[in-house]
Amino acid sequence: MNCLFVPTIIAMFFLLYPKNWKKHKTIFGVLNRDEFKAEAVSNKVDEIVANAKNAAFKMMVCGSILSVLCVFIPDMTAMMIIFCIVIVFGLFAFQIPFVKGNEELKSLKRELGIQARGGTKSADLRSINASHALKKSAIIIPAVISVIGFAVSLLYDLKVIKFGDGSFQGSFGLTIFSGVFLFLVLLFWFVASIIDNVRNEIISEDSDVNVNYNRAKKKIWADFSIWNVWLIVVLLIAGIICCALGVFEMFQLIGILVLIVGIMAIMVITSSKLIKLSSIYKFESPLDDDDDNWKYGMFYYNPNDPRLNVEKRAGLGATVNMAHPVGKVLLGVMALSLVVLVLSLVYIGLLDNTRLDLRVENGQIICHQFHDEYKIDIDDIKEITFNEDMKDMKIMKISGVGTDKVLKGRFAINKDSNCKTFMNPKVGCYLRIDTSKGTYYLNDSTADETREIYEMVK
Repeated sequence: MNCLFVPTIIAMFFLLYPKNWKKHKTIFGVLNRDEFKAEAVSNKVDEIVANAKNAAFKMMVCGSILSVLCVFIPDMTAMMIIFCIVIVFGLFAFQIPFVKGNEELKSLKRELGIQARGGTKSADLRSINASHALKKSAIIIPAVISVIGFAVSLLYDLKVIKFGDGSFQGSFGLTIFSGVFLFLVLLFWFVASIIDNVRNEIISEDSDVNVNYNRAKKKIWADFSIWNVWLIVVLLIAGIICCALGVFEMFQLIGILVLIVGIMAIMVITSSKLIKLSSIYKFESPLDDDDDNWKYGMFYYNPNDPRLNVEKRAGLGATVNMAHPVGKVLLGVMALSLVVLVLSLVYIGLLDNTRLDLRVENGQIICHQFHDEYKIDIDDIKEITFNEDMKDMKIMKISGVGTDKVLKGRFAINKDSNCKTFMNPKVGCYLRIDTSKGTYYLNDSTADETREIYEMVK
């Protein structure tokens, strides 16, 4: 996760806190203008930018150090919880200098007597329609390959086809992996299509300048999506090959790492191209002065604007108009997601600190943590074995919970492609129970208690 957070916060630093503000279209979400570049005012803007940049740099360094220190926390669950807290609060704190800079520049506007006109829409009739740069064939081909890869994975897990040693066949681990990658391909395709169809931005009174600028910018975004899609497709093919070779578990870790680093590298290249593009074109004083519609320079809220998607003033990509009905729904989803994240962290903490308990009662083996999760009729058991060594187990989660202290749900374990699991890996031993309804892997809170359950059932 550090491989994602640290590069992200570094990339955000260079995007949100400009090195040379005079060459940028916006500063902290406020439209740049000739009045800011006047000799008497530019020193004040220099001071605002420098103070914000210095504060953000300190927060970036502190956040990066804290995230790296999280790696040395021995308990995996505690590390994950603390790391999530560092990310949430780190990203929030990282925006504070930006918000302060936005407010100071708006205050400077008022001092200079510059009045916003509420976002009056500018129009250039010759270039008002969207320019297009996305070649559909360039993204359809990798999309088709990813669909084929998903179909092959599904047929493999349904045991219609077979390749390799079949270690993971029937676990649907490969199908889930391919499905996630197919979803990412379709997501990048969807985003690319939206950006390619956004109405042209007016930066000049010259229509040709507007057309050329928008086409160049959309070409950069089209390349961004296409590169990411091909990266995903290559990793998808590599994953299927690794599954055939029996090293799929190892590839999952390496593949996700390569995907994260690859996407971050593509983001850095894309951001540098956009910055270079902005330095080439001169942004004339805009007719659209809607700074007041950008809350804190980040969130766009304009009830008089019918558009749902608008280009971000800070960072990369587009954002939504929060005043739009769909925007309000998305805002609610974001708030709900934050609540779910907090509750999930609390649940995982409770999960790892609540003991697993096996007991034999009324002719059944009962698996209990927060409630009775599995009840196995002893008369239904075909075979039960007690195993003292978990070191050589091949474990892959299909659904459920997998932490350092709890493996609970459906897992592929060794040659059992879809078994019910209720184990604490720290115990070191386990019961394998084969029934007419499926296979179970279980243990109690200690090795002695697990052996005692085995002796009682035998």
